[in-house]
Amino acid sequence: MKDATVYHNHVGSSSFSFEDIALVVANDAKEFIVCSPAFDYIVRRPVGGWRFTLQVKNDDIVLDAASANIFEECLTVADQQLSVDVAQGQLNESEKEDFRMHYIWSTFFTLKDIYYKRTPNP
Repeated sequence: MKDATVYHNHVGSSSFSFEDIALVVANDAKEFIVCSPAFDYIVRRPVGGWRFTLQVKNDDIVLDAASANIFEECLTVADQQLSVDVAQGQLNESEKEDFRMHYIWSTFFTLKDIYYKRTPNP
């Protein structure tokens, strides 16, 4: 999988799972695209390689020390934004988990200066 572009589908509208990103980073793929009914998601490895490590062990997320605090902050920001979106009627409870992963990755990849994009499907 090294240097590959990896395509994957999700039956829901969720962005990458933690396991998805752990696999791509561990195998040094250059690009990862998830296709879902509502959105396509893409993340690209930066020049010089991925700027973090991530593993999922027994449902626990394990990141390198430099990324762990950033990631915790991303989880908090995502959950706060979801609460606002639900309270304002922009999302319903059933959409919440799908959008949570997008909010997490959008914040995390922005802070790590890694290309990430969500594109709506027609």
